[in-house]
Amino acid sequence: MEHLLKMILIYTTLLFPSVCCNLREWSNMDLEDRDPPANTIEILTFLCYLIPAIILILIFLSCLFHRCLECILTKIAGTEDASIDFV
Repeated sequence: MEHLLKMILIYTTLLFPSVCCNLREWSNMDLEDRDPPANTIEILTFLCYLIPAIILILIFLSCLFHRCLECILTKIAGTEDASIDFV
């Protein structure tokens, strides 16, 4: 289940650049043709690139710290074969 959740997060982050391209094309339109102000478009475009980066970094760190936490807890338990269930 955890693997499925990570795959869904990765695939959704891959969809963000297409949304950003649409926002960028929309921001190149004439000012009269678009509804929100230019600053809103720039902020949304920035967030479209920032959010996937944050998600991927969090996924990487969760994988990294999951292994480290497992090592630390087995050393604290004092056994090499300590069974620790991670959810």
